[in-house]
Amino acid sequence: MRFSATTLLIALACAIAAPACAQERIEVFRLSDQPIVASPGVTVYVVDAMRQHTARLSAGLPRNPADAQQVAHARLQALTAQDKEVLHAASTALVRAAEYRIAKAPAIVFDGRAVLYGITDIEQARAIYRSWKTGKGG
Repeated sequence: MRFSATTLLIALACAIAAPACAQERIEVFRLSDQPIVASPGVTVYVVDAMRQHTARLSAGLPRNPADAQQVAHARLQALTAQDKEVLHAASTALVRAAEYRIAKAPAIVFDGRAVLYGITDIEQARAIYRSWKTGKGG
């Protein structure tokens, strides 16, 4: 795995200022078609993943409700461990977004108390957050 000079500088800055970096918890809420400039230690949630998986599981169901229920049950029984992990991550994304009352994506939540909307570059968002935090007295 190769690291860019920027990534190494950020890692070095965090190593030097470990208490400040260690305390920041960053969670990103995005749609599946929104690219995010990621950063190490950031949790990324895809808030439309459940809708996509539900659509895939529901595709081609019979019109008859009893038949549809039988087919859906068979599909759920056939889910692999990986499928279940993906569905768990998708449901976790929805729960976390609801907890923070995320109104739109992308959204970046810092320390569970500040939300930045519309930014896809985590380092840019981190700089805005730190500036805001410094202005508020930390």
